[in-house]
Amino acid sequence: MNDSASTWSTPRELLSVALAPQQLKRTVSVMLVVGTAFFAMNQLGVILAGRATALVWVKAALTYLTPFCVSNFGLLSATRRMATVRVQPSLVESDAGLTHTGQRAMSGKEQGHG
Repeated sequence: MNDSASTWSTPRELLSVALAPQQLKRTVSVMLVVGTAFFAMNQLGVILAGRATALVWVKAALTYLTPFCVSNFGLLSATRRMATVRVQPSLVESDAGLTHTGQRAMSGKEQGHG
């Protein structure tokens, strides 16, 4: 997969972009740096004091999971490819003066008939 051309519009492509080694390396790096800083600020004192409960350990896990999710959300938001809309020429309204090919119909004067 080309690093600069990794875009997605389907769930399968989304997983392909998010799990690409170069992207996963970035999101895991963000998780480790930001998660460790938040962990140290919020749970480290309780754990070192020996007062860690199951809830504290769940919070510690979420402290790492949150920046991982936010980093992936940013990645996927930036690489989303919108589905293209195709207009069928036969559906173009004739009231607007268009032919079935999407070109403007010429009046008799414009065609040189009067």
